[in-house]
Amino acid sequence: MVARVSNLMLAERMLRNIQRDLADLAKTHEQFSSGRLFSKPSENPFGFMTSLRVRELLTSQHRYASTVEGAISNLEFSETLLGSVNGIIQRSQEMAILASNSPMSDTAASSLGEELRQLFEEVFSTANSQNAGRYVFAGTRTDRKPFERGVDELGQAYVVYRGNTDEHRVEVDQGILVTDNMNGLEAFFAKIGTIRAGVPVSDPTTTLLTSVPNVPPPSNGDFSGTFKVNGTTITVTATDTLETLRDKINQANADVVASVDSLNRLVLQSNRTTQVRLEEGTSNVLQALGMLPTIQGTLIGAGLSDTTTLAAMGLTGMEAMRIELGDETLDLDLSSANTLGDVLTLINTSGLGVNAYINANQTGINITSLDSNKDIEISDTRRVFGNSFGIGIDNSMPLFALGITPGVIEIQNDGLIFQVDMTSANTIGDVLHMINTAPNNGGVEAVINANGTGIDILSPYHSASLEVREVGGGTMAFDLGILDIQNKSSASDLGVVGESLLDQTKPESVFQSMLELEEMIRAGNQESQLMSKHSELQRELDALLALRAKGGTRVSNMRNLLSNFQDREVFLTEMLSNNEDADLAEVIVRLQTQQTSINAAMQSGANLLQNSLLNFLR
Repeated sequence: MVARVSNLMLAERMLRNIQRDLADLAKTHEQFSSGRLFSKPSENPFGFMTSLRVRELLTSQHRYASTVEGAISNLEFSETLLGSVNGIIQRSQEMAILASNSPMSDTAASSLGEELRQLFEEVFSTANSQNAGRYVFAGTRTDRKPFERGVDELGQAYVVYRGNTDEHRVEVDQGILVTDNMNGLEAFFAKIGTIRAGVPVSDPTTTLLTSVPNVPPPSNGDFSGTFKVNGTTITVTATDTLETLRDKINQANADVVASVDSLNRLVLQSNRTTQVRLEEGTSNVLQALGMLPTIQGTLIGAGLSDTTTLAAMGLTGMEAMRIELGDETLDLDLSSANTLGDVLTLINTSGLGVNAYINANQTGINITSLDSNKDIEISDTRRVFGNSFGIGIDNSMPLFALGITPGVIEIQNDGLIFQVDMTSANTIGDVLHMINTAPNNGGVEAVINANGTGIDILSPYHSASLEVREVGGGTMAFDLGILDIQNKSSASDLGVVGESLLDQTKPESVFQSMLELEEMIRAGNQESQLMSKHSELQRELDALLALRAKGGTRVSNMRNLLSNFQDREVFLTEMLSNNEDADLAEVIVRLQTQQTSINAAMQSGANLLQNSLLNFLR
């Protein structure tokens, strides 16, 4: 039996074909209007996923490029500011040279000083510059001014840094971080004031009493008490460890950053333009940690104690030593000492801020300054300490009121011997004048002592003998209380001659150098002092140039990275175009072909399905 193809079947087949062609035509129209080969994952799953990945890469590239451009902008703004500071430092150096080359009138010095003050203000303002509402040189603490001015307890002006040294790091490519900021310490300080403990502890997590190797006297037994950092009091308790001590200092807002280094030493770094100042109080923890200037005495015996007699050490007839502490100088009379303890007492009660004690090995004496900013220097001295008259004297005091009969004395200063005829002297002032102006006196000086109760005789030769004698049976030297022989090297005998040691770095900053240069110019300081400040400014300029070079290198690297991003964007955009962009010429041809095909199909279908009378009769 032969199946008959009805008109209905033909019509259905024709309609399905036309609908399919219309769908293809619609798709081609979509490609033509959008310019893309596909718009849904179902149209090209592989192509759609490829485009998705490429678009993610492009978005990432745009984000990184924007970050890099921001970082370049930040660094270039910082570089512009530092460039202006660069010029100010050079101008300050020119003024130092100008002031040192020729004597200046008070008016010229004042004018130059005023210009320096204005330049200082310009540097200070630059250091507190903002960019887009953020302080440029504050580290990551960009919401507050990084620099402030202050005056310490001694009246010294300083600038303090309130920012931090943290780096602001941004991701400029996958896994690649760069720093786009500069902190104020690296920008304006050539050196940062630092004190490092000379004594490491055995364990920074155990109490100081058990971790510090030696405890100098006087001691509370557990270091409890107080000390000061930049005038701020720190309280130490019996349970403190080195780490808790560090934390207490950091919490005290004393303008320092305390840390413990790899050798278990306490380190204090100043945020001020002036050096860290430590002062021992009722605690002796600073001495125990070696954070104060100390003269470590040489070996003078074994098993020493306060009761060890000087005679047992072969030290008889102790005379004097000179102690210089900062700007203070004291010639200490040791003639009354019989034991080592007497020597220590005389030093410790002298009125100077020092602590003398027997070292931990009991082999010598250590002498420590109680102020980290006051270095110690000890030397032998030749000074005849006159006897006290029991009352205060001055230059106008008459000799007869003191029971002194004028006469002639003889002074031997090293190998030089000279006589002083004071038979015409009427007052203490006459005595001083006659001794100090005697011909060929070799620099011998007569002065009223610090207490104002007697006369002392000083020799400039600290290692030579000094002797005051009577002449012709007179009593003038005896009456003046200066009949004596000084030929002992007390400081050398005690092993304490020399300068103190402290692991300390003194700060050098643009701010402080300019302030001090201004003071020097106004005061008419000498050429050597002015040129020393010029050299200091040069070191700060070198540090600034090194930082600018470092910033320039960062900018150059990021510009190269930005160029790479641009090349990569071109490549990815081309890849995306190749994957999803339609060829419009091809789409137009296909569109015309599809339209022609549909028109022909519809025409053929219409001819094929024409009805006849026979169709109806059936």
